[in-house]
Amino acid sequence: MRACSVRGISKRNPCNWLNKNLPVTTTSVNIPDTSVNYCEVLPGNTAVCANLNLNDTLKVESPTSTININGVFTLQPSGFLDMSTTTTQGGSMVLTGNWINQRDETFFDERGSKVLLNGSSTQTIQVTGTNGDKEVFSSLEINKASTRTVPYDNIEIDPNNERGNIPVLILTNGIIDFRSIKKELFVGNSFSGSVARVGGAVCLEDSIYRTKFTRAVNPAQGSYVFPICAYSATTLSSNQYIPFTISNLIGNPGNVTINSYATGTTNLPWPLTPVSVANLNSTMGLLPDNRDATVNRFWHVSSSTPLVGDMRFSYNSALDQPIAPYNVPAQLKAQRYDDVNEKWEAYLAGQTAGNFYVNVPSTDIGSTWTLSNTVSPLPVELLSFDAIPRQDGTVSLLWSTATETNSWKFNVERSDGFSPFEKILEVDAAGNSNSNLEYSAIDIKPLKGTSYYRLRETDQDGTEQLSSTVRVSLNVDSKPGFAIFPNPAKHEFFITAKDKPSGYQFVDAMGRTLFQIPNENNLVSRVDCKNLPTGLYFIVDDSGLAQKLVIQ
Repeated sequence: MRACSVRGISKRNPCNWLNKNLPVTTTSVNIPDTSVNYCEVLPGNTAVCANLNLNDTLKVESPTSTININGVFTLQPSGFLDMSTTTTQGGSMVLTGNWINQRDETFFDERGSKVLLNGSSTQTIQVTGTNGDKEVFSSLEINKASTRTVPYDNIEIDPNNERGNIPVLILTNGIIDFRSIKKELFVGNSFSGSVARVGGAVCLEDSIYRTKFTRAVNPAQGSYVFPICAYSATTLSSNQYIPFTISNLIGNPGNVTINSYATGTTNLPWPLTPVSVANLNSTMGLLPDNRDATVNRFWHVSSSTPLVGDMRFSYNSALDQPIAPYNVPAQLKAQRYDDVNEKWEAYLAGQTAGNFYVNVPSTDIGSTWTLSNTVSPLPVELLSFDAIPRQDGTVSLLWSTATETNSWKFNVERSDGFSPFEKILEVDAAGNSNSNLEYSAIDIKPLKGTSYYRLRETDQDGTEQLSSTVRVSLNVDSKPGFAIFPNPAKHEFFITAKDKPSGYQFVDAMGRTLFQIPNENNLVSRVDCKNLPTGLYFIVDDSGLAQKLVIQ
């Protein structure tokens, strides 16, 4: 196969330089499908043209080979662009117009190459072939003084981590805008500096998680910056650059994905996928919810491998801040949403805040987040509440909290099922806590028969939360119809009953049912306890009555 150099014109020139002169920036070039020869930009040469239609093979393989396209590049259905190299660096392309691939990414051999988009108008990247849903670049630079780059398909940059410790996505100026197209950006190079930003950023801004920015990460490499931005209709201003950063990573190499979007002052819509947020309640009674004290932005983070590290959330100082008086940057902290229990977790300890960011140290890299003012944090629910009958005829009341913010007191309320709930006990709350706390109280004069208990938590501002209701049944004489021996027990114990019960519950000192004990041999049950930790337990029968058991 004979190569046609752009610096030498052949009489049988397949490159279609019809005027026998090399093209200039105003000359559109069509390279036809000759099936005989291919075109090549030889080492040390720069080829220029306006639009380029590629119907055959074009090779731009040398580190000193460049093609400058002052218009649209179209890879036609019979074309092939080879910018690869067997060494570190291949050829380069400078493009001021759109990139159109009418085949798929396999017909652009990008290994080691560099593509620079620097047009003064909006540029698009499109893969229109039947198998095309992405374009792959080895190295991509965006340097646009205005307008934006809009990918109509997914973009992958150095997906196989082949380039080593060099920048492969270079944001010199201008925006890569995925906002309206709902596609994904993946940088497979795990070097922490593989994304280099001088100006510009990546715009995501999608409320249902269709736009994603993923980077390959290796904890040994250090910190990783995701240079994202709030949407801008014009040139990006400094306050619209809101990078997300992860650092001090512990774990295995993998991929980390970020999605973020602005909501406006209503904080709507709440995230729907992959985590569905069910509330934005206010702990201090703001109406209609906590939107006035919460930033107008959500973030979702995910990792393909378990990672722990610091996360830094930045927000737009002009558009994302809560309204006054909740717009004090130093008072903002990050809260993570627990989608299993449909609640916002309390603030993690050690957070720092500034203009305009919040840093969360040593946490799992993942989950859905927002930022709220510490004056009005998003609500935190109880971990558990339970009522356990005691052998002496009283009832143990046990509850625990994950964290507390401005909590004041707990009221235990009781009802017989026919009358309204009434307060029977009051316990002081911790006020503020970032760790699990456990509480207990005793109802020394419980109701005979069946009764119901619930817990009312009250914050210092008067906001209240109710627990779920639990049921307790006490016999009139409050005496269990069974006995335990030996008690204390070491290896095993037996339960003997007056009447044949259906079984028993084995409950720990915190009121948690550890397992069920089935009835055996009608009136006698044997339980192996040699593998149980020493301590105090309760055996509870069908009627809800309990006896203490000590395991040594």
